[in-house]
Amino acid sequence: MDLWRKVVDLIIRPPRVEYEPERHLLGPKLNVGGAPYERVDFELHGPKGKLQCSHYRPSDPKAPAMPCVVYLHTNSGCRADANECAKMLLPGGICVATLDFGGSGLSDGKYISLGVRETEELAVLVEHLRAEGRTTKIGLWGRSMGAATAIKYGSTDPSIAGIVADSPFARLTDIMHELVDDYLASNRLAVPQFMKRLAISAVKQSVLSRGGFNIEDADYVAAAESNFCPALFGHGNDDDFVRPHHSERIFAAYAGDKNIVRFEGGHNDHRPEFFRNSVTIFFHNTLDPPPLPQPSDSIADSRAGPRTTFSPFSARDRASSSGPDAGAVAQASNYRPAPADVAKVVGMGFRSQDAELALRQHRSVELAIDWLVNRNAAPSTTQAQQSLAVSAEDAALAEAIMLSLREKPQAAHT
Repeated sequence: MDLWRKVVDLIIRPPRVEYEPERHLLGPKLNVGGAPYERVDFELHGPKGKLQCSHYRPSDPKAPAMPCVVYLHTNSGCRADANECAKMLLPGGICVATLDFGGSGLSDGKYISLGVRETEELAVLVEHLRAEGRTTKIGLWGRSMGAATAIKYGSTDPSIAGIVADSPFARLTDIMHELVDDYLASNRLAVPQFMKRLAISAVKQSVLSRGGFNIEDADYVAAAESNFCPALFGHGNDDDFVRPHHSERIFAAYAGDKNIVRFEGGHNDHRPEFFRNSVTIFFHNTLDPPPLPQPSDSIADSRAGPRTTFSPFSARDRASSSGPDAGAVAQASNYRPAPADVAKVVGMGFRSQDAELALRQHRSVELAIDWLVNRNAAPSTTQAQQSLAVSAEDAALAEAIMLSLREKPQAAHT
């Protein structure tokens, strides 16, 4: 029975990350494009105790309300996992909130529930954000357990503007069977099927007794059937923990506007640039952030000393994207961008006139898209109506653009 105890622990009591907010989270004071931002830490009361939460937002309490993405961590993650999300989205006028789920990080609780109780905890945070009155539209970005939680919560709250689901699992019972089969295979053990069924039934009772939830409730295919929020799915081709077919099953059942992106990498690998770009564009289109007074692509952490620049696209010299001088404007006025390049930028959801302006100034599809995203250029109404999520073709195009620029770098931006 040691095997089944290990399975139960893997499900409801994975290794718990330890961290210090002042050392491992961004802030608390940030400079975003010259505007003061802050990380506000607070506690909320969840179904099993206190939840530790953070909200990255403008420091000025009189600042206009802004859209917000809630980042939802993995089964052994914590709030620090949202750092990259904040770096990607804050420069585009989108705030970020996150929490340690119960049983994770610094929140109360001993056990997690793989999306069952986490859905209730997410509801507490969403209610708090709405009650504050500083948030307009809300999006969800979850990974693994966080992705499953986002899918289930979205089925109960159709006002969620968009969901990014990175490597969700279809059903917890399926994961259990796969984990058991993998364990037996790796240890060259042969166990009759009826014994596995009996053992998994025992695991189910143990999870109910120790974790306080029914594993049958962790069914995200069923949740997908009643979820109408726009969604972007992503999954690594080499994921051997939550295999890609889990996302495919949820995607097939999903009721709302949807797209799916596959990329190289495993369950815990860093996500490729083109997928992160797709996420940025997806939230830009679904959350419709307001124009920033002084837009910029930089975030400076008050603890970091010299200013550090982050971008939702590739990091490189941004001299040309910080705004052309008079000579550059005169030169740009005589330049006519290629129709194919304009079509590529328009295909990412921007108006044709904005695409032409950006290409006149930068003469590079990648830099033009980067410039438009950082300046919150309004997406084309027609494009937004046709697709509320980034299509597979858009993602492939973004990847091709990035690859082509790496293969033939421009001398001015190396």
